[in-house]
Amino acid sequence: MQLVEAFGLVVRAARERQKLTQSQLAERADLHWTAVSHIERGTRPAHLATLESISTGLGISLSKLIHRAEELQIKESQAEK
Repeated sequence: MQLVEAFGLVVRAARERQKLTQSQLAERADLHWTAVSHIERGTRPAHLATLESISTGLGISLSKLIHRAEELQIKESQAEK
């Protein structure tokens, strides 16, 4: 699993825990909902400013989101062995 994919899964999980739609998160982050969709699906790498906007919209620090994504990536790679 690539980090961009893991990050997307972390963002989706955080959004769903807060019971937000992609559109609601996009509004909070001042982004278009398709940007949120691409990030969550890991289909397009995002600029740092976009990631910061997402973290602000979720109320979670960017460093925490990245850390969670790295943990998920490590866990997935260990499970594949």
